[in-house]
Amino acid sequence: MKNNYFSDIVWHCNYQLVLVPRNMATSAFCILRRELETIFADICHRLEVDILSLEISPNHVYIQLSIHPRNSPLEVVRSLKNISSSELFQRYSGLLHILEGKSFWTDGCLLYTKALSKQTIQNYIGNQLEADWWAGCNCAENSL
Repeated sequence: MKNNYFSDIVWHCNYQLVLVPRNMATSAFCILRRELETIFADICHRLEVDILSLEISPNHVYIQLSIHPRNSPLEVVRSLKNISSSELFQRYSGLLHILEGKSFWTDGCLLYTKALSKQTIQNYIGNQLEADWWAGCNCAENSL
C-alpha cells in the first residue's frame, strides 16, 4: 500500500466502493464494461484519486480508491456516478431513452473503509436492485 506525504503528515485513506446499475441498465452494463474502465480511470485522474483496484462484474462495480484527505469521499462518489452517467448518455443516446431519463446508477452506494466480504456486497446489490424495482413500478411496498 502506498503512503502519501505532505508537509509532516502521512495519510493513507483507502475506501471500498460498490456501485450498482439500475435494473433497466443491466443489459447495457454488460456491453459497456470496458468503456466504464476508461471512463472511471479518466474521472479519477481528473479528481486526483488513485484507483487501487477496479473490478466490473455483471451486476456491479467494485473499486478500491485512495482519496486525499482534502477530498470528501461522498463528493468523489457523486462525481464518479454523475460524470460516468453523462458520458455514457453522450456516447449512447439510446441509453437515456431506455432508462426513461433516470441516472444509469441506482440511488445509493456502498462506501467502506475496510475490506468488504462477498456476502456484504451481494446483500447490498440485492437490496439496491429490489429498491430500484419498487421505485420503478410506481407502487408502494405496503400495498401488497
